[in-house]
Amino acid sequence: FGFRLELTEECAKIADKLGDENAEDPRHRQVMLLFHPHSIFPLSHVALPCTGLWRAAFPNLKTNSLVASIIHLVPVMRDVLQWFGCCDVSRHSVLKLISMGRNVQIVCGGQTEMFESRSWDDDIAVVRRRRLGVFKIAIQQGLGIMPIFSFGETLTFDNIYMPTLQAAFKKYLGFPFPFLMLGKYYLPVPRRVPISIAIDAPVYPIKQNDAPTLEEIVELQTRYFDALQRLFDQFQEQCGHSARRIKWLDG
Repeated sequence: FGFRLELTEECAKIADKLGDENAEDPRHRQVMLLFHPHSIFPLSHVALPCTGLWRAAFPNLKTNSLVASIIHLVPVMRDVLQWFGCCDVSRHSVLKLISMGRNVQIVCGGQTEMFESRSWDDDIAVVRRRRLGVFKIAIQQGLGIMPIFSFGETLTFDNIYMPTLQAAFKKYLGFPFPFLMLGKYYLPVPRRVPISIAIDAPVYPIKQNDAPTLEEIVELQTRYFDALQRLFDQFQEQCGHSARRIKWLDG
């Protein structure tokens, strides 16, 4: 499969300035990026920052994709992901990378979106009213958050479909077992599908605050997900996904 980038007009205007440590606007010098949806395995999240397509669009935006801590315990997979520049998604890693001047890209949907991801479903699950920690860090560091939506990401893999058993394991053990990625020919090989990745300009906190209140965190979170919905609405038809819609998971 191949990637295609779609930038909003606002994002395109500042794309070459994002990540530039000498940018005239200090807000452009460093950002955070949130990738949606998680799907079964977010391949684009891992691979995109390493592509020539990304470097052409964002020449100064040096980005590290963050993946679940457990993945770094799996031999071979861990080595491949680290070769792609992926790091652990812990709070410590996020703050360390930010202190180094890096731009971190996070998939905040996690297992909840993974459990809800089905290639045949027109409803694309996106977690909304959780993951406050990401927005708290953004306010503390004074960083804008760039919305990213990958059209076609949920088509690359499915999980073996045993919802009752998987829900029970997720409830009691925290992981939707059994987990078996099914792609091309029912193998753990991604299906060859076109993927269009829409990106918007950063959503900025009103002000930097080392100790933000819950109200400040929720305010930024709300503006961010409003921007994500607008991004989805703007590009879904031209990306060939006019029948699909976001299913917000607020529980």
